[in-house]
Amino acid sequence: MPSLRFLWTSLILALVACGEGNPLRPVETALQRNQQLWQEVGPANYRYTFQRLCFCVDIRPVEIEVRAGAIVSVTVIETGEELDTSVFDWFETVDGLFDMVLDAIDRKAERLEVTYHPTLGYPTDIDVDYSFNIADEEQRILASGLVEQ
Repeated sequence: MPSLRFLWTSLILALVACGEGNPLRPVETALQRNQQLWQEVGPANYRYTFQRLCFCVDIRPVEIEVRAGAIVSVTVIETGEELDTSVFDWFETVDGLFDMVLDAIDRKAERLEVTYHPTLGYPTDIDVDYSFNIADEEQRILASGLVEQ
């Protein structure tokens, strides 16, 4: 059975997509299709590699472990250092990745490109520029290597 978050997202996307000439329509359609796939086949407990590329302080790839929808550990891949829970808000679960895409759609990002895993449906590459006229607010999220725990 689909989650309440998925149903709510689907409703929002349907309402937003009703407008003709919506340049984000293909992104919305792909989001909805892949989020449904993730809901159907994605594991409840998993770990994956996450990297945020932006004009920010920390861009090292980390391994994120998720149990029952919550991040339980974040480990810097290069050093094996386990990060303190106080910084977990900087990282995302797969549901959080979907939320990032929806947020970019809602904010009418000027550029939004998303690639999804072909069998699990989770976003593997989110590249967003909210405004071409603002420097250094672009970001790219890379997610890979998801395995069930």
